[in-house]
Amino acid sequence: MELNQSADEEENIHSHSEANSFDTIIGEIEDIIMDASFRTLEREFVERHCALFDPASEENRLEWMGVFREYGRLLEGHLDSQLRQRLPSFSMDQFLTQLAERREELDGDIFDLLLSFSDFSSFKEMMLDYRRFKDGNVPCLDGIITSVQLPG
Repeated sequence: MELNQSADEEENIHSHSEANSFDTIIGEIEDIIMDASFRTLEREFVERHCALFDPASEENRLEWMGVFREYGRLLEGHLDSQLRQRLPSFSMDQFLTQLAERREELDGDIFDLLLSFSDFSSFKEMMLDYRRFKDGNVPCLDGIITSVQLPG
């Protein structure tokens, strides 16, 4: 009986440690995306590519997928680099596994942003909304784009 209890206790400790690790990573990601360097990187990317996204088009254009992949590589690469500097034992693969396991319980801007890296529909909506804003068809970005901030 003591052997089973010890194994259960060890599993609980591992589970608690994994949850703390996940929460620590999320906290670091929040700090990174609030940093001016991340915001500038994302804003410049969106500014550079938003003209390709036509809100009037009902079809997805082939070039949009290439822009989506570039966006993911750019911002995921920045996040990965920053997280490895802050948390030397960080593993993007382990984090993505944890993220997928917790997907149903997560919400908020940070998860919308992370989803935009891996979900084309989320990315496309972000780009189309930004384009609508730039064209004057949406008065503000509140509630539309989670991390892109306009200059000034």
